[in-house]
Amino acid sequence: MENTLRHQQPYTDFSRIIRVKSEYIKEGQKIMDDKKVARINELYHKSKAEGLTPEELKEQQILRKEYIDSFKRNLRGQLNNISIKEKDGSITNLGEKFGNKKGN
Repeated sequence: MENTLRHQQPYTDFSRIIRVKSEYIKEGQKIMDDKKVARINELYHKSKAEGLTPEELKEQQILRKEYIDSFKRNLRGQLNNISIKEKDGSITNLGEKFGNKKGN
């Protein structure tokens, strides 16, 4: 059974405002602030070059977990707002179908 997305255009360009079921993803909305992402990358490169201290390892673990949790929340929010038009014309709301989970 072939499914088609109800939305006309895929939203791959996040530099503009996108409407998804009357919720908006605004320009500049991000998973994490740039400073934290830069720190994750800095710790990664340092771990490959010279290794990390125990404090830096702990910081890296905390930042990575925060990033992954935030990513999951944002992805779940997007998936909860997707409806699929079935071949028979019926509309399936993925959020309702899969329990409209909150958080992870």
